[in-house]
Amino acid sequence: MTWKFRVRTEKGGTGCTRLYILLGFTASVALLATIWSRFFQRGPLEWLMGRATGVARRIQ
Repeated sequence: MTWKFRVRTEKGGTGCTRLYILLGFTASVALLATIWSRFFQRGPLEWLMGRATGVARRIQ
């Protein structure tokens, strides 16, 4: 299996744009997760599920 990260540009050269996009996306997600964990105890999906189970408890 060969990984090809080089992409042909309009001028005929090659560039590593896909690799840069992958690394940029990975870094931004890691940064957002770090910032989120400092300000909030739970993630947004955990908060939503907690609200949904609270409503279900009141119905019973």
